[in-house]
Amino acid sequence: LLEEMNAAARKRDEAMAAVKKMEEEVARLTREREALRVESSKAEAAKRQQGKLADQAIRDCMQMAIASERAEREEKEAEEDAAEEEREEKKWREAQEKKKLKAQEEQMQEFDDLDALD
Repeated sequence: LLEEMNAAARKRDEAMAAVKKMEEEVARLTREREALRVESSKAEAAKRQQGKLADQAIRDCMQMAIASERAEREEKEAEEDAAEEEREEKKWREAQEKKKLKAQEEQMQEFDDLDALD
């Protein structure tokens, strides 16, 4: 009977040790699962952040392209305005020169008329 009790106690101890090992394994696997969940969450957050940064970079590039186009357009308009102003100034100078020549011609005509009267 004592041997049976000792054998039963050993079996009980072995079963308890096996249960303890299983509990430790469950705890270890639970920790690993939690660590993987945290790592996965961090990876997802990093992925979202990269997506946001990429979107911002795209927006920045688009804004720079728009600003560049606007600057080119404004530069072209300024050049066209300057050319138009130069043409108008040239016309004005030519008109002034014609007026000056006409006044000189009229003055010469007056001298000729005065000479003719003498």
